[in-house]
Amino acid sequence: WLIGVHGYAVLAAFKPVWLQMLVENMNAAAAGLHPPNVGVQEMFMWFVWQGDSGGTLAAALWLLRAKSAALKSVGKVAVIPAIFNINEPMLFGLPVVLNGSLLLPFILAPLCSATTAWTALHYGLVARPRVEVIWTIPGPVGAYLTTGGDFRAALLALFNLAMSFAIYAP
Repeated sequence: WLIGVHGYAVLAAFKPVWLQMLVENMNAAAAGLHPPNVGVQEMFMWFVWQGDSGGTLAAALWLLRAKSAALKSVGKVAVIPAIFNINEPMLFGLPVVLNGSLLLPFILAPLCSATTAWTALHYGLVARPRVEVIWTIPGPVGAYLTTGGDFRAALLALFNLAMSFAIYAP
């Protein structure tokens, strides 16, 4: 996004791999076994990309408190779609696209969220994703559903949102 390329166009190459990993997790869970894969697409969708790419829900929440009327209005328009993982109002309204000043938080927030999510899922602090959930569900609910009802998943999603909120603060 920062150089004008749609993120999902780049990530489409990973879709077959992610689907295979999710099917392996589904089959293991159905057999009563521990799902083997951590880095499925659902890990990113529910724990890393809250508000969509860049974890921009946190930025939209900050904009609601902006001193600038223009930025506050972008926040008002963007926050509801961001809750449902649609961030085009943020990407083009802030704008994030072709905006080097947002490079650091746009990269750092998902990187930190991915690190905490991978660690929690890898070490069994949170159940691994095993269910495909429609992408427009709010993050904590999607996290809960994709893990088969692990409430700790919702807590992890909220923790990552708070961490992203802190990263976007400056």
